[in-house]
Amino acid sequence: MTNFGRFFFDLLFPPACLICQKQGSFICASCQEKMSYLARQICPHCGKPSLTGQIHHDCQKGCFLDGLVSAFPYRPLFKEVIRQIKFEPFIFSALEELIINALGYFDREKQFLLFRRFVKQEHPVVIPIPLYKSKLRQRGFNQAQIIAQTVAGHYSLPLEEKLLFRVRPTRPQFQLEAKERRQNIKGAFSIDQERLGNCRQVLPPILLVDDIWTSGATIREACRVLKRAGIVKVWGLTLSQ
Repeated sequence: MTNFGRFFFDLLFPPACLICQKQGSFICASCQEKMSYLARQICPHCGKPSLTGQIHHDCQKGCFLDGLVSAFPYRPLFKEVIRQIKFEPFIFSALEELIINALGYFDREKQFLLFRRFVKQEHPVVIPIPLYKSKLRQRGFNQAQIIAQTVAGHYSLPLEEKLLFRVRPTRPQFQLEAKERRQNIKGAFSIDQERLGNCRQVLPPILLVDDIWTSGATIREACRVLKRAGIVKVWGLTLSQ
C-alpha cells in the first residue's frame, strides 16, 4: 500500500487504540504507559543482562551477533498489538507508531550509547529478516521489512532487502520449543552471492531487523549466514523481547 493509500484508509477508518479502543491513535498514551519499555538489554548470545546490549567479552566466539537492542518487553499487551497487526494487515500505522516509539527510546536512553555510536560512526546496512516467498504472498507484507524501512530512514542508513533470502519454508517459531526452533530455522537463509560480490570490497557492517526476539534462533541463524559470507560486524534490532 502506498503512503497515499494508507492516508486514505486511515481517513475512512480513523484509528482506535488496539488495546482499549479509544479513538485517536492505534496505541493511546495510557496503554503506551502500561506497555512500558525494557528496563535492561541482554547479551545476544547467553541472554544474561548487558548494560549496552553488546555481546559479553566471554561470549565473543563463532558467528554471533555483536549486539542487540530491543524496546518493549514481550508481555500480553504487546503480544495483542502485534497479533492484530499481523492478522489485520491494513493497520500499517499501528506498526509505524510502535517503531517511532522504539526509535525515540533508542535515541534518548544512555544504555543505547554504544548502539548509537555503531549507527552514526559505522553506518551499517539495514537488512530485514525475510519471509519465504509463499508466506509473503499469503500475508501480503513483511513486518520486519516495514520496520527496517523506517529504521533506515530515521538514521539515514542504506537499506538492502534482497541480499538475504529464505531458501525454504519454516514452521511458525512461536509454536515450537527452543531446541525445535533452532532446528526449524537451521539452513533456512542464504545470501545472494551476486549482490554480495558487488560490495565485497567494502563488506559494511549490518543492522539486522526483526519484530520480536524470543529465543533468538531466527536472528542468530541469519547472522551466522551473514558472518560466514564475510560480514565482520552484525547488530540486531527488534521491537520486543
